[in-house]
Amino acid sequence: MIIKDFYDKLDECFASNDAAGAASVLEDYYKKAKAMDDTSLICAVLSERMGFYRGMGKEEEALSSVRLMEELIEKEELDKHIDGTNYATMLINMGTTKSRFGLYEEGLVLYDEAMKLLQGSEDYYLLASLSNNMSSAYEGIGESEKAIDSYKAAISFLDHPGILSYYKAITYANMAACYEAMGDEKGQLSSVQMMDEIVDRLFELVDPGFASCLNKCAMYHEHLGHVERAEYLRKRAEEIYSM
Repeated sequence: MIIKDFYDKLDECFASNDAAGAASVLEDYYKKAKAMDDTSLICAVLSERMGFYRGMGKEEEALSSVRLMEELIEKEELDKHIDGTNYATMLINMGTTKSRFGLYEEGLVLYDEAMKLLQGSEDYYLLASLSNNMSSAYEGIGESEKAIDSYKAAISFLDHPGILSYYKAITYANMAACYEAMGDEKGQLSSVQMMDEIVDRLFELVDPGFASCLNKCAMYHEHLGHVERAEYLRKRAEEIYSM
């Protein structure tokens, strides 16, 4: 199946950190998908294309992928043919790409639509990710209070069973930075305390995702001048990565 071939080839490039190869796969399969008029494959390629170029910081390529997806949605009326969660995920990807390059208000329009589609969903991790993304966009337009509300919503979603606790630590780190920008020292210190409580409770966890969390928290402690705490967290992250 051609979609499987596409993902297999892309995964091979990612596994070997071959960015040039990944770009080639994305462009080749987009041309194939267009030639075949294969809507499913076009969607798959554009979704991956957005994330790839967003991560590479390539604004023109990333935003062109969003525009092409918007055109496809309108032409094929994809909102009527894709189930709510998958369509919401598509909107989140598009919104994240727009926000990444400063189009915060356009990103928020897409996020709001995605949130409506996810009402009643039990995909709490997706809801938390969306709430965190909304917070970043609100911060981008100077709506700090709304950003804090969205961070709190993310934490409430992450409180559900089955969600890895360290995701909350990352959210608290982001919330602390937002409170700091607002000049709310009480909120900032409370967020840092919650972040540290989670990290200390999970300190023996061996998980690359947790190592990434430790580095994120270390960066914020370093920003605050807590050098010893930052080094302590980074050392544990290095230990996890070396296992």
